[in-house]
Amino acid sequence: MMTNRERVVLHTLHAAGRPLEKLTLVKLLFLVRQETSVADQIPFYDFVPYQYGPFSFVLYNDLRRLEKQGLVHESKDKVELAVGPNSQEAYLALKRKVTDAVAVILSRYGGLKPQMIVDYVYGQYPWFASRSKLRPQAEAREAPVAAYTVGYEGRSLDAFLDYLLKKGIRRIVDVRRNAYSMKYGFTRAVLRSAAENCGMDYVHVPEVGIESTKRKDLNTRADYDRLLDQYEAELVPTHITDVRYVGELLSEKPGAMLCYEADPTMCHRGRLASTIADNNSLEVVHL
Repeated sequence: MMTNRERVVLHTLHAAGRPLEKLTLVKLLFLVRQETSVADQIPFYDFVPYQYGPFSFVLYNDLRRLEKQGLVHESKDKVELAVGPNSQEAYLALKRKVTDAVAVILSRYGGLKPQMIVDYVYGQYPWFASRSKLRPQAEAREAPVAAYTVGYEGRSLDAFLDYLLKKGIRRIVDVRRNAYSMKYGFTRAVLRSAAENCGMDYVHVPEVGIESTKRKDLNTRADYDRLLDQYEAELVPTHITDVRYVGELLSEKPGAMLCYEADPTMCHRGRLASTIADNNSLEVVHL
């Protein structure tokens, strides 16, 4: 099923009336996000500071999907809209407010040369240029070491990575038993690659996770509390080496223990963080 954000990609290529360099397409969609209300209309792309300014792993994944469906063509560094009724029907389904937002950005920046768009973005949005190879910047600050925890529930991969970088996190410690997700970007291989490309380490420690079979039939807060009480009681006696290892990882550089739930009190990482904090004289910080 096609998403509305993918329809925006198709509409942008159509409205531009020509193939666009990938770098230009990304920057234009970034400006759609930053300078219009499109994200209030539809779920839209988030961005993270990357090698050439603002970047979206989700957008690049969508471009691959669109190419497989025969809706766009990629050649070298350019992307163009495929000719045919399928691509047209896709972007015609967008709300008028969304297509108007794209029109505003194309009228402002669509006629500029790629380097001029890059110069504008770097000047107006310096955070997103902070990791650029084109204009090396001073290293962003690191957070003090602590027993940080974070959940990715409700976040895109790009928003998640951007959030951690802004917080000064330099290592993701994945404490899920199974590092798999139906949400793009949060399976182990993809998350590891994206994190490392953004300058963060990724370490998976499945031994401190909870088996999926034990997570079935959790319907009430009392159900969660019983499971987490059992987990906490068994954690150190049965996984003392693994707990020590996670403590070493978090003491070495600012790292955050990753799991799914947004609420740390509904997730085992909250209990794990307390144990690790006590054992390593660290503060517990839930991001």
